[in-house]
Amino acid sequence: MKSVLVHQEKVVPAFEEIINSPINTRIVEIYKKGGDSVDIGTPILKLDLQSVETDYKKLLDEEQMRSYKLNQLRVNNQTKLNDLAMKIKVSAMQLNRKKWNCVMSSISTAWVRELRIKCVRRNSVIMWPSWNMSS
Repeated sequence: MKSVLVHQEKVVPAFEEIINSPINTRIVEIYKKGGDSVDIGTPILKLDLQSVETDYKKLLDEEQMRSYKLNQLRVNNQTKLNDLAMKIKVSAMQLNRKKWNCVMSSISTAWVRELRIKCVRRNSVIMWPSWNMSS
């Protein structure tokens, strides 16, 4: 809150203060001079805000582009995760099939050995098929 002195119906500031603008711009028009009466909210000068507005819009566009890129990265990452999950499932199925084949091969090999033993005991001759799994 600023202190003011009233002197002959003129508003005079108790002290002067320089206000630095947070934006880099230039003054286009000055509406009030030192010593003029003003009400709260009365404009005292006009700033050229075109370049500031342009910079602001540019920053908004950049932010939106970053947001789009971030969403695209999320989609890409989710797609990659889904692909990897599918590869894991396929690999697990392939591994299970190989385990099954290995078990079946072991069973077949054991069955063939048992059959050989029985044939040897009976003095039988066996014609082995071409798919014979040699042991």
